[in-house]
Amino acid sequence: MSTLGELEQQLKRYFEQLAKGHDVSPAQRYRLEGYLHACIDANLVEPSLLQRLMRDHAQKVLQSNGVELVTPENAPLWQLPYRVAIAPVNPSA
Repeated sequence: MSTLGELEQQLKRYFEQLAKGHDVSPAQRYRLEGYLHACIDANLVEPSLLQRLMRDHAQKVLQSNGVELVTPENAPLWQLPYRVAIAPVNPSA
């Protein structure tokens, strides 16, 4: 499989998991971010193509079930958006 094909497959799996409402472990996310970063640094993928792929996959997640994804401000190009579960609030009184 080509680098681009592998990249698309990994992004698809990542965003499908989010679309189902499942959390993605930090280890999985960091491993994929490392792969994305390495692909950019090795000039195996154009940054603009990577941005488009990530945006397209993220939009599918948002359209499928309204899962809210978080991307920190000033995030590096290869940082993936992620899902943050809302912590349960229990009244203390």
